[in-house]
Amino acid sequence: MPLASIALFLIIGITMTDRPRTRQELHDRIREIGKEQFILEEMIRYGFWPEAGEIPEDPADEIRRRGELENQLRQLGQENARLHNEEKLRKEA
Repeated sequence: MPLASIALFLIIGITMTDRPRTRQELHDRIREIGKEQFILEEMIRYGFWPEAGEIPEDPADEIRRRGELENQLRQLGQENARLHNEEKLRKEA
């Protein structure tokens, strides 16, 4: 589902308190958890998709797991970059 479709869901849910308040918060949230997981959360929040485990072979679980793994991979990449920057390591020591 394209990100533009999510914008429609956000417009519908203007009164929702847990939605991002600004465009920047929206982009930060997408960057934090990934596009697919964000879309899934929004679809669940607006009732277009059931909660986890309600559908056989639920792809939502796979999307959530992929989001977790991508987040871990991003953190490991940042840690790797930090550890391979000798100048920064010397300044920290």
